[in-house]
Amino acid sequence: MKNLLNISILAVLLFVSSGCIEFNLKVKVDSNGSGTITEEVLFSQKMVTMINSLAAMGGEDAEKFEPFNMNDIADRATEFGEGVELIKAEKLTRKTQSGYSAVYSFKDINKLVLQDDPSSLMPDNLPTNDPDEGKVTDGFTFEFKKGNPAKMVISMNQDEFTLEENSEFEDESESQGEENEMMFQQMKDMMKDMRTSIILEIDGKILETTATHVKGNKITLIDLDFGKLFDMPEKLEDFKKFKPKSFEEAKKFLSGIPGFKIEFNDEISVKFR
Repeated sequence: MKNLLNISILAVLLFVSSGCIEFNLKVKVDSNGSGTITEEVLFSQKMVTMINSLAAMGGEDAEKFEPFNMNDIADRATEFGEGVELIKAEKLTRKTQSGYSAVYSFKDINKLVLQDDPSSLMPDNLPTNDPDEGKVTDGFTFEFKKGNPAKMVISMNQDEFTLEENSEFEDESESQGEENEMMFQQMKDMMKDMRTSIILEIDGKILETTATHVKGNKITLIDLDFGKLFDMPEKLEDFKKFKPKSFEEAKKFLSGIPGFKIEFNDEISVKFR
């Protein structure tokens, strides 16, 4: 969750590094701990063009990036955890975006890991990238126990949030401020349709949970809709200038942004049948 906390300070840097990806995950879990993962990934056409331009700097043999690549989609199964298998995938094309929708199955949610940063979806062969730099090694993990009711604990694996991490932004020079503003304006057009979400769907009735965002049998772990933020100029300005001095301050601010839902608790529990 470190990247999600720092996004208010770095503004669009997370999505620059992630390639301006619309990234949506829905995990459906049954009462026996098995289930499915539905993943929807969309790249902006501008970003695909930019990626291929950067890749071309590597030489004539540079591989062209294709948002819909069955080999890459199949390889994603291993990133989700042991025992995850690809069931089906299809190409997605929208007016300004292209990508894919894929469905994976798993037998044991205890072996599942959900990354909260889509940077692993970016190609490794870009000349400006270190293949290992910025890759997420942890994320949401699950501890599930069968029963009536079934019990589950979701761990967020949040990194420690400290003022020191953001100190370099406290004394921003005028030139740095102008550069940041230029970058922000350039990315604004690319990000206005961007969204990231991770939703847990219970195949049954939730009896009890400590989750913050619950609707029916669905628990929202992350839902960031930047289109709503860009429609509110005053809130956008606050977002750009925000420099939190504590985790609680960051939590309060981000929780107040329309279109932003983030589960800040280190762990949440769920009982369902």
